[in-house]
Amino acid sequence: MANDPFKFFLFSEETPITQNHKIWGDAIPVSRNNQQKTAGTPVSYGDYFHAIRKFLEKNRFDPLLTAAASHLQTRVTNQEIKDIHVILEKHGAFYHPSRIKTKIRDRAVQFVVNAAVSDSGRESIEREYGLLKKLGDKMSPSFIPKVYARDEVQAGSGVEIKLFLGQWFENYSEFHYTQHPDGGKKIIVWDTAKGSYFLSNDQTRALYQEAARILTYYYNPETFEQIYPWHHAAGDFVLTLQDNRVDLKLVTVRSVLSPLEKTDMEKNDQDLQSILEAMLVFFLNLSIRTRLDRIDGVGEVVWSDDTAIQGTVEGFFTSLASKPQIRLTPVPLSDCFQYYLSTYNEQDLYDLAEDIVKAYPLLAPEVPVIKKNLERHIHDLIPAVKNR
Repeated sequence: MANDPFKFFLFSEETPITQNHKIWGDAIPVSRNNQQKTAGTPVSYGDYFHAIRKFLEKNRFDPLLTAAASHLQTRVTNQEIKDIHVILEKHGAFYHPSRIKTKIRDRAVQFVVNAAVSDSGRESIEREYGLLKKLGDKMSPSFIPKVYARDEVQAGSGVEIKLFLGQWFENYSEFHYTQHPDGGKKIIVWDTAKGSYFLSNDQTRALYQEAARILTYYYNPETFEQIYPWHHAAGDFVLTLQDNRVDLKLVTVRSVLSPLEKTDMEKNDQDLQSILEAMLVFFLNLSIRTRLDRIDGVGEVVWSDDTAIQGTVEGFFTSLASKPQIRLTPVPLSDCFQYYLSTYNEQDLYDLAEDIVKAYPLLAPEVPVIKKNLERHIHDLIPAVKNR
């Protein structure tokens, strides 16, 4: 290994940063729009890059070697690592992810380090690391990143930075609604390697189908456990095209929640009615949240068109049909749920959807947008289910 394999960059390898850079000592923002600063003692860009370096160097580069061995499926020594580029990708709502680009045996290998510097980020990162590891070990195939190591590093300012090293989904990019040059709003994929591009209508529908399929895949119909919260506006999903076919990954799992506590589930065997009721709540909430985004990820909250309904319904039922039949259902779960859903009229579903939205944070900016569109949403959702 070279004497100093580390080089640091801001957002791309075209913008290197060293300790002589004018912003090296500036505080990094703690929001996606780069406005909010850290509460209390700030963390500088220099602190941030130093923490990542210290993390990766620990125990003679053990975190990086562990990740490389898993990725390459062979043992790797620190003498085989030629360089380590740390590229700060963005300032996220909870974390500041850096892409770690290194060369091993003349092969480029990439990972991600998520670093938490804010109070909210530090509170969530340890939980998320555990959830990613648990779900990754438990479920195959996996649509979430593998994780390899975690640690805590004290910055020069005295602030504790929490970090974990994980899989980087190469060639996958964040996407959001944006103003289209021809008018209206369309989804743009921020492909920094090949250039940003707009999705076609069919690709947009496939995007929603894949998002719903993945979230339903991780939904447990018997315990009601589900990945929640999630939000398109936060960049929780990333996308690539394989022969013009949409392929999606979920890059974050902040929490896995169930309406029931574990002790309640142990005391009471779930009956079919409660399973279907909980599934209906999951489905309605999924159909609502998947329609929400922010313009360019940080602008006004927007509500997607009906393409999202069609894709969400298809993805949900496709995933449900692939689940093992549970002991309480005499027919496949997807057939059972579709019949159960048909017993509700439009007003019943609207009332239930209203109750779901009432549970959202009162001041959440998406709530007024949902309320404005909810009645039409339920009206359009019913035929989409019937005609699938």
